[in-house]
Amino acid sequence: MAFTMNLARMRAVGGQAALFLLAFLLGKGSAFFGPLLLSQIMSIQDYGTAELGLSVGVVGAQILSLGIPGAIPQLVLIRKEGHVLDLLFFVTASIGLIGLGAAAIVYAASGQLLYVFAGIAVAGAGAQVAASVYYRSMGRRFGILVADNLALYVFMIVGGLVFVALGRVPLWAIILGCGAVAAGFTLFALAGLARTIRPRFLAAHVDARKMGFFMMVNSLVYFAIVSSSRILVGWFLSVEAVSVYSVCLRVAGAIFLVHQLITTVYFKKLYEAPADWFDRYYLKLLAITMAGAAVILAGFELFGDRLLPGWTAYFPEMSRVLPIVCMQTIWWVSLAQVEMRINRALISRQATMWLLVCAALMLAAMAALHALALLTLPVAALVFACTLFVALHAQLALLWRHGVRLPRMRIALFVPLVFLIPAWLLN
Repeated sequence: MAFTMNLARMRAVGGQAALFLLAFLLGKGSAFFGPLLLSQIMSIQDYGTAELGLSVGVVGAQILSLGIPGAIPQLVLIRKEGHVLDLLFFVTASIGLIGLGAAAIVYAASGQLLYVFAGIAVAGAGAQVAASVYYRSMGRRFGILVADNLALYVFMIVGGLVFVALGRVPLWAIILGCGAVAAGFTLFALAGLARTIRPRFLAAHVDARKMGFFMMVNSLVYFAIVSSSRILVGWFLSVEAVSVYSVCLRVAGAIFLVHQLITTVYFKKLYEAPADWFDRYYLKLLAITMAGAAVILAGFELFGDRLLPGWTAYFPEMSRVLPIVCMQTIWWVSLAQVEMRINRALISRQATMWLLVCAALMLAAMAALHALALLTLPVAALVFACTLFVALHAQLALLWRHGVRLPRMRIALFVPLVFLIPAWLLN
């Protein structure tokens, strides 16, 4: 009888794990392939503008959240407070109103579609930030799969519907569709806030804001380093360069799926594990991501012309950029892993200072290379990768000084430099 019950329990657990893995692959697969498909049916100018607007949206929403989302895990998991929905509804509604209002003002004043879409993207990213932190705090894995890429899914669904209706995907149609969805999120949040707001909401808001401020600053600097690369490419180079670089990021983004899967399922284990276990675990993670990057590079060179026929003219440049972006993505995964150790050690404030120094060096290097007429897209990608490499070693040195020693990881971080070889050979 006990054996039968254990067998049934194992089957139930196995079924749930298989269902989650299937949902993860479908969700992340659509986030990976969807933008690449849209890049084939949008003009290069419109696609680059949309990617730039989405990047602005993520960073802008982080700033406008005032750190409240960062405080939610502390409130729910540490303080065991159950009433946080009013805070999240307020974040979504306030960011939505600001983003949509800014988009309307820009459209009335100048009509520049980039800035109009950026405002709408900010509104959508506000809903994404709030939903993601809520589902993570509540341990709802399936909700996380949708919430983490909510703004991107909206972009893809709207783009698909526009293509079905018009046979093409002009940017103005994307703006109308995404704007309508963002307005819907905002109205839903306002209605939710009216239903859930507590009597002493202002005091709770101030408390959450104070608690999450340095978490927000650290997260913002992290996002600025990781997500601002497309913004900087657009600023220093061109929208066409943003398109090429964004496609390379999307292709290399498959590497990041490993990190997302592990942290979604085993976040508690990774957070609680001792330093020596984490140090050995990282070697396995690095081996998997290196192998994945090698498969991506080989697949692109062999089948890229069939998978992305609309980008054939840009393949020579993409072949030089993609190995560097793969190296950059591996260090991006590594930095995300180290961030958990930083948070556990309660040294986010010191870590933020190091990240700010790295961000300043990145901006200075980009500006200097641009002034000397030496800045090309492969060089810009190399600057971004080097920034992550320096940031990683700065964070590891900070951990070391606080008693968290990861000697294997410090050495292993040099391994991804091997991808400079194909980047140089294809130059």
